[in-house]
Amino acid sequence: MRRDCSGWTLIEVLVVVAIILVLAGLIYAVGAYAIDRSRQAQCVSNLRQIGIALLQYMEDHKQADWETEITHYNGISDWDARVKLVSRWGLPPNLYSLHLAGYIKDKRLLWCARRQSPNPTEVGYAYAYPAAILNPARTNTTDDLLWILRQRGGEYPIVTDGSHRRGNTLEQTVIVLRLSGRVETKQINWMAEPSSFVW
Repeated sequence: MRRDCSGWTLIEVLVVVAIILVLAGLIYAVGAYAIDRSRQAQCVSNLRQIGIALLQYMEDHKQADWETEITHYNGISDWDARVKLVSRWGLPPNLYSLHLAGYIKDKRLLWCARRQSPNPTEVGYAYAYPAAILNPARTNTTDDLLWILRQRGGEYPIVTDGSHRRGNTLEQTVIVLRLSGRVETKQINWMAEPSSFVW
């Protein structure tokens, strides 16, 4: 005598659940990757527009060409002298100055799409203001951003966005705006390249 079995066995249910979980994991990973890539594209666009605004600001405010004067730089540890030198080249003291001066109309350009701040004057990108120095007692070193500007010239990384980290790893996508106006995306491993100016 044959029995009709109308229900599913436990093994069949577990196999179906496992397949659904694997598919959901794949869809989540692909979706997260696509969202991060679109955020990176938005940040690249933001940095391009910031680069245009920065070059226009420098052109309107410069009293001397940094390309000429930086070649004679041999180290200045006095903060006021450094700021005076950099302001001669037309560089703004911070990125928010580009908005205040009307070179950037929309403040949202100063933030990556990934995060925002409730503080209206805060900026989401790192600005390597050349007058800054990490250790005033030492010049002509990697602590001196003017020295790095002398070495790198138009390749100086003036604005960076490092908000695209891959999970909990040390791998990170960094988007760099160079002083020449060029925007570049790089993959950085902070264990292999601990310096923020390796790019």
